[in-house]
Amino acid sequence: MLKLKPLLILLLLLLSVRIVGQSECQDDIDKAKKLFDDGIYRDAEKLIKKTLVTCTLSKTQEDDLLKLISSVYYEMDDLEQGDEYVVEFLKKNPYYTPNKKNDPQAFRDAIQKLKSWPQFSFGIRSGLALGFIETKKVFPVLDTADYLQPYTMKPSFLVAAEFGWNISNSLTLNLGAGYRMQKIQHQVPQYNQIYFNYEEINRTVNIPLTFQYSIPTGSSFIPAVYVGGEFELFTGATYSYSYTGNSNISNDFSFYLNRKMNNVNIGRDQRNTYRYAALAGIRLIYKLKNFSIYADGRYIKEFVLYNNPEKRYSDPDMYFGNNYTLADIQLDNLDISIGFLYHFAYKVKSKY
Repeated sequence: MLKLKPLLILLLLLLSVRIVGQSECQDDIDKAKKLFDDGIYRDAEKLIKKTLVTCTLSKTQEDDLLKLISSVYYEMDDLEQGDEYVVEFLKKNPYYTPNKKNDPQAFRDAIQKLKSWPQFSFGIRSGLALGFIETKKVFPVLDTADYLQPYTMKPSFLVAAEFGWNISNSLTLNLGAGYRMQKIQHQVPQYNQIYFNYEEINRTVNIPLTFQYSIPTGSSFIPAVYVGGEFELFTGATYSYSYTGNSNISNDFSFYLNRKMNNVNIGRDQRNTYRYAALAGIRLIYKLKNFSIYADGRYIKEFVLYNNPEKRYSDPDMYFGNNYTLADIQLDNLDISIGFLYHFAYKVKSKY
C-alpha cells in the first residue's frame, strides 16, 4: 500500500493539472465567443488561434472554435480564410447538420454550399460461392461409361477484404483479396448398373479489381454497378469418390459399392495454378454515416481451364482403378455475399 501512495499522488496531481488546463481553455473559448458577439473580431481571431494551438481540446471544443473562427473571418469579409476553416470542420464532421440555435448564420450558409465524401473505404464481406461448369472436352476411358454427364457446382464458402478509392462521390476503384472454396461434383453411369460419384473441393485466392458507379439517390439507400477483372491463384484441393448402384445391379458389380475414398490431396501441378476472369456485379448499399452495410452479387467468367491438361492421367487410382479422368472444364462463378465498409479521409468540395 505504501508503494502505491506516491503513484496515486502523482496521478491526482496530473489529473488536477489537466482539469485546471481544461478550465482555462474553456474560459478562453467563452471569452472568444463574447468578443465575437461584441464585434471585436480581430481580438477574437487572435484568441481562437492561440487556443487551437496551445490547448488540449475535446472534440466539442475544437468544433466550436472552428465554427467560431470561420464566422469571424466571414464577418471581416475574409471569405477565403473562412471557407478554409469550414472545410476543415466538415472533414472532421462530414455528416454535420447546421443548427439555427447554435451555429452562426454565415457558418450555416457556407456549410450548405459544400458537399463531402470519403476518399477511401475498407471493408469485409462473406457469403456463398455458387457457379456453373462448362465442359470443353471429355476423355473417355471406359466404353460403357457416360462421361458426357454435366458437372455441377454446389454452394460453398467465400470471404474477402476490399479497399476502395472514391475518385468522386459516384465513382470508385476497388481492389480486393479473397478466399473462395468450391465444390465440384460429377456422376458417371458405368456398365448400365453403377454410378461413379466424384467430388472435388478446391481452394482459391482471388484478387479482383473493379470500377464501380454508385447511382445517386439522395437517400441512405444506394444501388451500385461495377465491372472489372479477377486474378485467381489455386492453393489446393482434395477429391473423394464412391459408387452407388441402381435397383437391378448384379452380383458381378455389387463389389463396387464398397469402393470409396475420402479427402485425397490433389497435386498443385494437376490444376492450373493461375487463372484470370472478367466480372460484373451489382451492390445494394445502405449508408450509416462512416459505415455502410451492403449485399453484393457478382458473376465471374473465367478464361482459363480449371484443370491442367498436361497432368490429365497423372493419378493412377482415378485412371486405372476407376476408369475416370477429369474433363477439360472451365468455371463460371456466382458469388453472393453481405459485408460492411468503413469510410475515412473525407474530401470536401463545392456543390456548384
